[in-house]
Amino acid sequence: MIDWMLSVQNDIARLPSLVWQQGWLCAGWSVVIAWLGAWFVGRWTTRKDAKVAIATCGAVWVGL
Repeated sequence: MIDWMLSVQNDIARLPSLVWQQGWLCAGWSVVIAWLGAWFVGRWTTRKDAKVAIATCGAVWVGL
């Protein structure tokens, strides 16, 4: 019973490719910057369109 468990284990890390890692890193930071931008603008104004515009610009900026 234990033999098949030992044969499945190996020393190769099961990580995604570097392209996927970079993509998810960029996506994660764009969400963080978008939330921070919307929160920061929300402290100055209550206009929803201003919050959406800043959040969108922040997310696009990080994506570029």
